[in-house]
Amino acid sequence: MPTFFRRRYMRRIEAVGTTERVVGVLILLLLAGIVATFIIQTATNTDYLFEVDETAYQSEPDQRMAAVGAPEQGGNPFPDAGVEGWRAPTRVSRYTPETLYEKINGRADTYLQFHMVGLTFGTYSHGTNTDRLIDVYWYDMGEPVNALGMYQAEASPDTTPIAIGRDGYQVGGAVFFRKGSSYVQVLPTMLGEDDAGVALNIAKMLAEAIEDIVGEWWALNVLPKSKRVKDSFRYIAQDAFSMGFLSDVYAAEYDVDGEPITLFVHRAGAAASAKVLFDRYVEFFNEYGRVIWNDPDASRLIVAGDVAAMIDVVFVKDRYVGGVTGAENAEVAKTAAVAFYEELTPP
Repeated sequence: MPTFFRRRYMRRIEAVGTTERVVGVLILLLLAGIVATFIIQTATNTDYLFEVDETAYQSEPDQRMAAVGAPEQGGNPFPDAGVEGWRAPTRVSRYTPETLYEKINGRADTYLQFHMVGLTFGTYSHGTNTDRLIDVYWYDMGEPVNALGMYQAEASPDTTPIAIGRDGYQVGGAVFFRKGSSYVQVLPTMLGEDDAGVALNIAKMLAEAIEDIVGEWWALNVLPKSKRVKDSFRYIAQDAFSMGFLSDVYAAEYDVDGEPITLFVHRAGAAASAKVLFDRYVEFFNEYGRVIWNDPDASRLIVAGDVAAMIDVVFVKDRYVGGVTGAENAEVAKTAAVAFYEELTPP
């Protein structure tokens, strides 16, 4: 059925007069002439396309990018490539948390979540083939725990570890590793075994130059050791388990008689702060799901919640908040959380 607008504005062709038709044709011819003139000018006159007004782009020199000098003068921190035909970076750029987005816009927030202090960037180049480049992103994460968290946030679970730094892997020729408070990416621009080998050699030399600061992994001694899945220990700086109120969390995977579960722990500054966080967790249950169990032992604060058919069991003990997250089996989750609570001995 015709709409209101069609009924109002549509006319039959015989209702259009001769004069109106002629004017319409002339307008179409005029428009065609304008388009043709534009096409001819575009094809024959390229000055307006390629002539640049230099004054429009004049700016102060970028102080983050500088020709390298002696390392003790804040110059080149990158070692020689150690491979014939390759040159170390001749210019080094440095970025702060405030300017990081200029280098890795779109990904900067993730690094800032893990408290990045600075980024040092340089490019290794081949002496005879200008297409062969290897970019190095050297992140100072401030603390070893932040380097661990950032490394884990980007590492694929399917990668094969390599012996470099504290943790490392190579994929598609690119090398990623962490050591001390540093997280490093060595990224060749060309695929192939030759450049992959050079990237690996550069990464090894960088790892040797980085101080190996030992992190304070207190959570390794707090999380239960029994039934822990190997290499599953991880650190989450912010928004742990997609909950904005939960940060600075350590977690590990466990295999409980074939049932996979995740145990986590957070250490607050004081017992009162831990209780506030526990109460926020209970509010989360009530807001997005429901509380399904409260520990009947009045001396313990342990509660289980169901959110979108996933079970979390959380407790507070002194200044520690911990428990199980994302479980499918409520009984297994409750048993594991209670056992964790009883095993945890605050200092």
